[in-house]
Amino acid sequence: MYLADLQHSGAYVAGGGQPVGELKWTFATGGEFMASPAIAPGVGYFASSDGNLYAVDLEAGEEKWRLEIGHLSWSSPAVAAGLVVVGSQDTNLYAVDLQTGQVRWAFKSGGTIRSSPAISDAIVYFTSDDGYLYAVDLQTGQEKWRFNAGSEAGASSPAIADGAVYVGTGDHTHISLYAVDLRTGLERWKFTESDAPAVADVPNHPGSPSLGEGLAVIRRRDYLYAIDLETGQERWKFKTKPTYKYSAQAIYNGVVYFGATDGSVGIVFGLDAQTGDEVWRFETAGEVISPSIAGGVAYFWSDAGFQAVDISTGKELWNFQAVGQALGSFGSFPAIVDGVVYFASKDGSVYALK
Repeated sequence: MYLADLQHSGAYVAGGGQPVGELKWTFATGGEFMASPAIAPGVGYFASSDGNLYAVDLEAGEEKWRLEIGHLSWSSPAVAAGLVVVGSQDTNLYAVDLQTGQVRWAFKSGGTIRSSPAISDAIVYFTSDDGYLYAVDLQTGQEKWRFNAGSEAGASSPAIADGAVYVGTGDHTHISLYAVDLRTGLERWKFTESDAPAVADVPNHPGSPSLGEGLAVIRRRDYLYAIDLETGQERWKFKTKPTYKYSAQAIYNGVVYFGATDGSVGIVFGLDAQTGDEVWRFETAGEVISPSIAGGVAYFWSDAGFQAVDISTGKELWNFQAVGQALGSFGSFPAIVDGVVYFASKDGSVYALK
């Protein structure tokens, strides 16, 4: 599941033992990965830009099946009730049988699906580039409702907590965050930033929200916002240089972690979740992807390699060098399950480190 759970916390609280950075296996495909893996008991599901959805045995690293869907790229799969669900650039959301790899149903939206689906109580929630947030029955593929979230909603993967689904949207001026009732599809509240300057001809793509500590945390180019989950009011915002490029964020033990890139320097920040004050940072080389957290360790890609950093000391524990890091930035967030970290690379391979 994208960023560990329905809240997109990025925290794998049942991650098992601590990986030491030893290669367990690699699995090669015909295209690069921008989507994160979905891990089920004994099997991992990976969407590659070669147009295939892969099921891989987690012990041996061997293919169990593949399904050619086509135009897979950004959408990370989600697993529930015997199905793996993934979005496609062909505008369809696909539900695929976990065991056979056969398509159970396909739901056609009005635009490319870049977001990662979230599944709660047998309903699939996802956004499309047509600007809608959709709720679709997991078993039948029938639409329950849709909510018009705006033109840039397709870039934001929905997160779920407290009976609501949270999704970001934006334009050339501001970003917004919606809280939408899971059952009715009606708006609970909407937050819109009030004083962030616009940048001409630069779309203000919203990030995907992460939920925790009573907050929804979402980013834009040079701000990270913390919004009260109950009221929709801003609790704090953290400003960085406009040159920083953000990825997503993780929330763990009262701290919000996120990666940012400033030229040749990559920084993983840690902010106090209640105040927004910086309490931790780790600097590395070049572009950095925000971390996944397990057992007090942050795991993330940077131009220096795939790094594991102790968040209590800020010390790097190990650094794994992969072929794909020479190809540029990585879009795949790692998953940590049973003492193994799984991640996908731009070199077209999935890696498992123990």
